[in-house]
Amino acid sequence: MKTKKYRGILLLSVLALGMLGQATLSFAEEENSVNSKGDIYFYEDTRPELPVDPEDPDKPVAPEEPTDSTEGPLSIDYVPNFHFGSRRIAVSGMTYGAKYNRMKPVKIYEKNEAGEFVPATRFNRESLKEGEELEKLSEVTENRDQLYYKVKVYEDDKLKEESYLPITHILKEGEKLEYDDNLELVRHYVQVSDKRGSSGKWELKVKQDSQFTGNRVKDEETNEMYKLDGAVLRLAAAEDGAIVGNSQNGGVKPEDILGVNMQEINIEPGEAQVVMKYGAESSTGGIGTWVYRFGKAPYDKKAEWEQKYNGSYKDAVKKDLGVEAPGVTNQLQILPRWYPDNKEGVTLEVPAGANPQKDTLYETKLTWTLATAE
Repeated sequence: MKTKKYRGILLLSVLALGMLGQATLSFAEEENSVNSKGDIYFYEDTRPELPVDPEDPDKPVAPEEPTDSTEGPLSIDYVPNFHFGSRRIAVSGMTYGAKYNRMKPVKIYEKNEAGEFVPATRFNRESLKEGEELEKLSEVTENRDQLYYKVKVYEDDKLKEESYLPITHILKEGEKLEYDDNLELVRHYVQVSDKRGSSGKWELKVKQDSQFTGNRVKDEETNEMYKLDGAVLRLAAAEDGAIVGNSQNGGVKPEDILGVNMQEINIEPGEAQVVMKYGAESSTGGIGTWVYRFGKAPYDKKAEWEQKYNGSYKDAVKKDLGVEAPGVTNQLQILPRWYPDNKEGVTLEVPAGANPQKDTLYETKLTWTLATAE
């Protein structure tokens, strides 16, 4: 009887275990789900872009002579003035090169191990140690979020505060950056940015509004001014490497941005000429910041020409030519002969019959237009 009793208990235990296993299996097969969301909202970036170093398009600079720029998702960031300097009157026709422009590099900082802001070695010559070489920003763009500007905020022309902000920060009203005191020579260039986030095409045109006109009256009765009849302003052809972009251009290659016809551009009064355009079919379009560089980079950004005369340009002209420059207030318009020319990039051809007048400053206005293209 005892044996039967124990067997019954064993059977009940096995049955109970089997039932428990079925219950567990039934619970594991049950599934419930709910939804959540992820989202992001985009809007147009209409902030103006800073001019960049034409030799290193990731590095911002300040032109010695600022020019107009535009705002919006498709913007002209920088266009150059072309100064051909002080020239002796020639009997025959002459071709003159535009004088190189100058820029101030923006001071860039990084944090050291102690969390202090110090000049970034790879961008500031003064922080280099003996034997070290200056790296280009394009080689370290992955660390852009670790680089900073020193931004000074002014109110009523008085310094209110200063702070260090990432170099991706775009200046707001009242904010100014800290620049290097040294001006460096740069070749002439134009800079445009496309931040539309679409595959739209665009083109940049330039038009000379009128012929070079003097600041002296030729005919008192008609008030006609002297002009450089037949003078032609030319921009060099877009050779290999003439067009470059910054590191934020998302897959668009410089070869997709075309210098029209790959030939020199003759700028004639009243006629708009296409300088640069993006016309390729692409999912990203001509997105990014683009620079069209004319001619070759100066042989030395801080060459010995700076030591030629330790004074104003106007005094230098007087010393060089033995003449005054009446009626001239912008000294960059009368740069002396020895100031380096960008003759391979921008030229002005003055034919023999133009008959330039002595003590006369000739000027023209150029209109640059950036627009969507067909």
